[in-house]
Amino acid sequence: MAVEAEDIGIEPAGNADLPALCSLYYTCLADGTGALEAPPVLADLNARFAAPLNAGLPVLVARYNATVIGFGVLNRYLPYAGFDRCAASEVWIAPEARGQGLGWAMLRDLLIAARSTGLRQVIAHLRADSDAALALHERLGFGSIGRHRDACEVGGRLHDIIVMRRSVERLPSAGSGHVIRPAMPAAAGR
Repeated sequence: MAVEAEDIGIEPAGNADLPALCSLYYTCLADGTGALEAPPVLADLNARFAAPLNAGLPVLVARYNATVIGFGVLNRYLPYAGFDRCAASEVWIAPEARGQGLGWAMLRDLLIAARSTGLRQVIAHLRADSDAALALHERLGFGSIGRHRDACEVGGRLHDIIVMRRSVERLPSAGSGHVIRPAMPAAAGR
């Protein structure tokens, strides 16, 4: 499926979107790029994506026609009250929709939604070998706060994790019309 960027809409997700989020997540895990786990049990995954929705945290979906081709989630960072204004981010894009700026738009909109819900900062845990994800987060103002060596085992291999952080207190509001930073142009031949 060829995806045209101008035909993609990003909007808040609802409980009705949970099956599509789970399906896309499984697709992304099978692709292996940036995966932090083997595919979990579907019931656990449904509960995991329902938790931020039920807690009022931002969950966004990107649709091409009626098909979910991307989603972004903010989860509680840690289960302690002192961390209530920190969130952990996840952004997942269907393989056929990558390289067109959708990940950038999803993460930007998550950051703006984080600010509007009273969050103070967003933390991302990214595989050190996931160059595209690392570059995306850097373009949106995330800074590296550490490296966790051999932290994640996927497919029988240990992976280093880069922890990145972005304060959202100084972001423009959703209605301001300002952009955090423009997306990088797609490379020729993509």
